[in-house]
Amino acid sequence: MKPTVLIYDVGGCEGCPVSILRELPRLMEKAEVYSKHIGNADIDKQYDIVIITGSVCINEKSILDRIQKLRENAKILIAYGSCASVGNITLFSRGGQEPRPEHRTFQPITNVIDADYAIPGCPPAPTSLLTLIDALTTG
Repeated sequence: MKPTVLIYDVGGCEGCPVSILRELPRLMEKAEVYSKHIGNADIDKQYDIVIITGSVCINEKSILDRIQKLRENAKILIAYGSCASVGNITLFSRGGQEPRPEHRTFQPITNVIDADYAIPGCPPAPTSLLTLIDALTTG
């Protein structure tokens, strides 16, 4: 049985989701894939693996609640990309600008929730994700 994998982006330049989606056919051979980019994401569902991309604006409670729910619904959670794993350029954002002036402080998801694994890179090579999924799902 294929593992269930949710790819979920919380904000950023979208380079990480694009890099994953470029490998979507290969990923779908290994897993049952869910993503808002392919129109079937459901954060209330339990997943074997949840992959989160982007950094978190800690001024936006709805995003904080959402990633906490994803953590609760994931057997394994992966912070994918430098923004999600270590903060990257978003740590230097001064915020307070249009269109969302309430966004002032950004943090990697690893500072807000526990991640089981982190794959840094801007964006990382998607083959590293495929290799990790293989390692996690093969006995």
